[in-house]
Amino acid sequence: MNAIYQQLRLHGDIFVAIALGGCLIVDQWAISILSIFLALLFIFSTFRSIWHSIVNFNPRLFRTRRGIYYNVKLSYAILLFPLILWHADSRSGMETPLKSVLVSYVLVMNIDRHRWSPLVYGVAIGAMVALAYGVLEFGIFGIDRPAGETNRFGMIAVWLGSICAVSLVCANGNRVATALSSAGFLCGIGACLISGSRGALVMLPLTAAILAPALWMRSRRLCLAVAASLAILASGVLIINVGNLSDRMTIAYTDISAMLSGRESDDGSVVDEEIMAARRSDTDRIKMLALAYRLFQEHPVLGVGANGWNEATSKLAVAPNPDDRIERPYNQAHNQYADDLAKGGIVGLLLGLSILFVPLFLFLKAAPFSGHEGSPFALAGLVTSANFIVSCLSESLLILSLPMTLHAMLMFYLLAGCDEAQLETAAGAHIQAEGGGRGDGQKSNHFSFLG
Repeated sequence: MNAIYQQLRLHGDIFVAIALGGCLIVDQWAISILSIFLALLFIFSTFRSIWHSIVNFNPRLFRTRRGIYYNVKLSYAILLFPLILWHADSRSGMETPLKSVLVSYVLVMNIDRHRWSPLVYGVAIGAMVALAYGVLEFGIFGIDRPAGETNRFGMIAVWLGSICAVSLVCANGNRVATALSSAGFLCGIGACLISGSRGALVMLPLTAAILAPALWMRSRRLCLAVAASLAILASGVLIINVGNLSDRMTIAYTDISAMLSGRESDDGSVVDEEIMAARRSDTDRIKMLALAYRLFQEHPVLGVGANGWNEATSKLAVAPNPDDRIERPYNQAHNQYADDLAKGGIVGLLLGLSILFVPLFLFLKAAPFSGHEGSPFALAGLVTSANFIVSCLSESLLILSLPMTLHAMLMFYLLAGCDEAQLETAAGAHIQAEGGGRGDGQKSNHFSFLG
């Protein structure tokens, strides 16, 4: 049993790959797979692994990147709970942070080796699943775009496809990984375009801008060719009006300009039902941002809580003036930062910002453009962090289980990869300094919680 237990710890990243590959099939797929892995660890350690992780922990882990961020995750959950109690909100608000902490526990304390290849296979298959999900939803079932899960597969597909792009930029000659990465990258773009999500679309040029320096250092001609290809792709998307993106962007600009100038945005022209739904969505989002700002002004420190937000949106849905109404009460502001300010005030905003920006800082400190062994992990982490931060401009992602779970999985796996690469480099330097003497090549023993 001990041998099986050690193998599980050493090859636990396979479970991460499976969870990422199937994350869009069922809402709870990722957390279920990792829970099964954790249960297997407990069983094959005869249920002593939790006790050992407490008694035999290595404090040096908490000075690593993953250890620092694990403390941030714990602090977020611990501080969020009294905020929920203060506002008398539903305890279900703790479900998503606790799931994220569980995922963190699995990845930080129960996996000894975090390899690049399983991550690439998982995200590539996940991006393919995202494209299939979009084709099935909009192509076969014929679901209207406003009623579809556009954010669910559009944004997530870009996160996964971006890591595939990093794999291509840092290609090491592995044909299988290169083929899967290429397919995953293209499927991620395809799912993004099918979803018609402007929040997902903005991430494409952001990803290209972050990866450009690494691609430029590898090959200037290749960088210019990729830039030209992306420009042609973007022009084609806007000309063909894929996912009604051109219409929706034009309407959003018109409506915002009209609202700021105080004039009517509807010029009387006939537009289809999907465009009208997009116009209502844009108008509602602007009204919710204004509501969030008003609620923050009234309660700047601790906010109004989820109950206060729901009460305010319910009143706004039946406002006496039709121009002030929203289509229906929304449980979020469709902007994470505005949502945090309204529900949690300055305290809530700072908690949310810590979850989003601490890993970005840690990946920047890991030298993502250096080209050393761990740079793919750092570069992928930088891209994923930046994309998640941008995604939060159009969706309150920290209250949604699937995005929050995937964010935790990707952040901790990539941070662990940076840590292990740094440790391996330090061990190699130590061996060289000792003149080829015996060094400690067991990476897992340095940060193992099991001694």
